[in-house]
Amino acid sequence: MKKINLRIAELRHKKKIAQQELADIVGVSFQTISKWENGGAMPDITYLPILAEYFDVFVDQLIGIVPFNEEVYIASQTGTREFWEAKLEYLLRTRKNMWNDDYMEFLITKVWKIDRPVKLLDCGCGFGFLGLLILPYLPKGSTYTGIDMAENLIQMGRKLFETNKLQGEFIHGDVYEYDEKESYDIVICQAVLRHLDSPESFVKKMMEFAKEGAYIICIDSNREFECDGLYIDGMDYFRLCEHTGMEKHWRAELEQQGRDYAAAMRNAHLMRKLGLKEVDVRMNDRVDFVTPQRIDYQQRRHDFVEYNDWNRGLTKEEKEKSIQYLLTHGMTRKEATDFCERNIEIATFFQENVNAGYTFVNGTMISMERNKILLIDMYGVIIKESKGYFVPYTLQKLGASKQGRMKRIIREEQCFTKVQKGEMTSKEFLSYIGYDCPQAAMEDYLKNYLTLDEGFREFAEKYSKKYTFCLLSNDVLEWSEFLTGYHRINHCFMDKIVSGEVHMRKPDKEIFIYSLKRLGCNPEQCIFIDNSIKNLLVAEELGIQTILFNRDGVQYEGRRVVDFDALGRMLECMWENLEGENYV
Repeated sequence: MKKINLRIAELRHKKKIAQQELADIVGVSFQTISKWENGGAMPDITYLPILAEYFDVFVDQLIGIVPFNEEVYIASQTGTREFWEAKLEYLLRTRKNMWNDDYMEFLITKVWKIDRPVKLLDCGCGFGFLGLLILPYLPKGSTYTGIDMAENLIQMGRKLFETNKLQGEFIHGDVYEYDEKESYDIVICQAVLRHLDSPESFVKKMMEFAKEGAYIICIDSNREFECDGLYIDGMDYFRLCEHTGMEKHWRAELEQQGRDYAAAMRNAHLMRKLGLKEVDVRMNDRVDFVTPQRIDYQQRRHDFVEYNDWNRGLTKEEKEKSIQYLLTHGMTRKEATDFCERNIEIATFFQENVNAGYTFVNGTMISMERNKILLIDMYGVIIKESKGYFVPYTLQKLGASKQGRMKRIIREEQCFTKVQKGEMTSKEFLSYIGYDCPQAAMEDYLKNYLTLDEGFREFAEKYSKKYTFCLLSNDVLEWSEFLTGYHRINHCFMDKIVSGEVHMRKPDKEIFIYSLKRLGCNPEQCIFIDNSIKNLLVAEELGIQTILFNRDGVQYEGRRVVDFDALGRMLECMWENLEGENYV
């Protein structure tokens, strides 16, 4: 027999009430309460339910046989191999209801713009559903590899691929332990992250499998969307939307296990945190509208009801077990009981209404990123003039008599370098040179003497889907801001790193190191485009790929182009991991 250990005192202290207050609630004297707490007497059996209800605990917890809810956490097992090995039939029946085929085709052709053969890795692939869905829409020659810890799912995947005459490789193993032999163009997962104790570590692993420029795609459902996205014809919609206490349940799993039912909502932000920059989010357009008029109504209804465990009512023992589980996940007994009774109501309704129709929106979200950064110089690249642009302009405006002084200011006093590093303002610099109206002089120079290469606009529009654009320019901060605004190209850049702002300039190695850190990327993720060989050589030392924008016809052994059209062709070669020719 278990020892009785009354825990009334603990519960009373948690509620911060005196013995007299509790005595008044129960209907006894405070002396009686004192005796119960110090072990001098036991409550009559009739008082135990009253005390348990007031403190929102079980009687067994009150008398010390069962620990308090917060002391015991029953871990969810949906991230284990054993759980999914038992779900094969369920997955086979329900995965097909997650997508409209035409929407997947839209993603591949219009959003991801996959127009060449790719290698795809499906992490937590199950029986390869995504491969069966995606491969028919990918360019011929594309390959599929799936990895999953459930062996029976892997075996079924191999069988289904053979039946459908699709080429695919299936690996039985743990994604975390998978030793990648090659890199992939697409690394994807579906309905995985919400079941994991560490979604962040899983996404990190996915990033390790991705080659430069690869798509990283995470597809998942948000639990709250699922709760609110159900309508059953004939039932009270507001009753269906009730999920009182479930927020506590989701929070408990997040705090206790790291499992995140809101992974779909948070994943894009997680990607940004991990250093991915050009993150986009889509929502699957699938909505289940199921009525008796559908040919497949009976099967669809059966799968949906079984998926939610609404195919039968709960026995008294099953209900209590479910309540116990929810109690360890933060719910009160009332909240847990109400939730179970709601599910019983739904189950009963489906049993009694054999032709019940329903609408279900599971809120599947698709977070994706193609990670490659273009560091682009301003002068001599985006702006056509490459050398000597400011001095000739100034001599023209101030006269040849000022030439000697200009040389001293520019070369000996290094004033232009100082203003580019933010050590002088534009006004101070122009006033020192001899301009009476520095602001007007600056605007006249930038508007009328410098010319935007219009090819940049078309280039940016075409390649902004594949690359993240970042300006990396030696420039006076005020001038750079004016130019990008005047030519309306600010939207082209995810970030702008200007020497006058960061107090460093090319070819100093520090500005490249700073840029990598600011952008949260590795050198191999970047391509640097500049018209100065000196700048390119420093970037190359750090492992950054480089391209010379060669308007001046200089000799250079590395990659070089003469305009933005040629730059686009060069990037396409680099994208395909081909050396390509120099477009000069």
